[in-house]
Amino acid sequence: MRCKPWLAVFACLLGCGLPPALRADEKADALLKEMQDTLKAAQTFSAKSSVKVESKEQKVVMQHDMTMQLKRPNLLRLEVKMRNDGDNSRTMVSDGKNLWMLMQPENQYQKMATPPEGRMLDGSLMMPVGFFDPQTLTMFGPEKKTRFVGSQTVDDKEYTVIEITTEQPTPIKANLFVGADKLLHRAEMNIGPDGNMKYVIEYADIKIGEETSDSAFAFKPPAGAKAAKSPEDDLLAVGRKAPSFKLPAPSGKTITLENTLKGKKAVLVNFWFHG
Repeated sequence: MRCKPWLAVFACLLGCGLPPALRADEKADALLKEMQDTLKAAQTFSAKSSVKVESKEQKVVMQHDMTMQLKRPNLLRLEVKMRNDGDNSRTMVSDGKNLWMLMQPENQYQKMATPPEGRMLDGSLMMPVGFFDPQTLTMFGPEKKTRFVGSQTVDDKEYTVIEITTEQPTPIKANLFVGADKLLHRAEMNIGPDGNMKYVIEYADIKIGEETSDSAFAFKPPAGAKAAKSPEDDLLAVGRKAPSFKLPAPSGKTITLENTLKGKKAVLVNFWFHG
């Protein structure tokens, strides 16, 4: 569910004519670069994934399965089935012009424009696979730290593991499990100061470069489906008068729009909290 590109830094040859061993973080960055290059070379990507979110207070917070099909430059079909929320499923489709989301069992849909380059679509995949924007593989921004962990076996399959950590804006520690195909097969993330939230994402049936027709990404709302109300529908139109309100100030006084606006052209209301 991650930003600058990485380039592994190789030292110059020493007098003996042999390159020095790469530091652990250089090996991690070099592998991330290989993953990016593998995705850049592919025109299509498809996979099945499972996502499980746990917390220390509640063993399983969320669990769902996804089936995804991706095609350049901005085509996507994503089927999401929630395991712990009854018959709650979602279908998200980008047909190249519009991004559709069908919500079941409400039988409602939302529609918005799809950016031509499709970069925002990676963010819909819970743990971005980096297909539309390879830089999103790490999600953590320029302050991240990478570490090459080495080989680990999960369910009788061997992977190369990279650890990525960051402290800003939220502490995150993630292990990325990379297959011999230089693709992400599993991710484990601990989020929060004490690692309270844990995400485990697994990918299966990964296929890249397969011929896929654009018709696979066509979408039409089913019969009886209604357009869902957007939060923007409740926003005041530009030029409309703002409703009156009263708010408590840190000083203990009460602020009203009318009193604050007296003698001024505009009032900026900034909501904040300290936690």
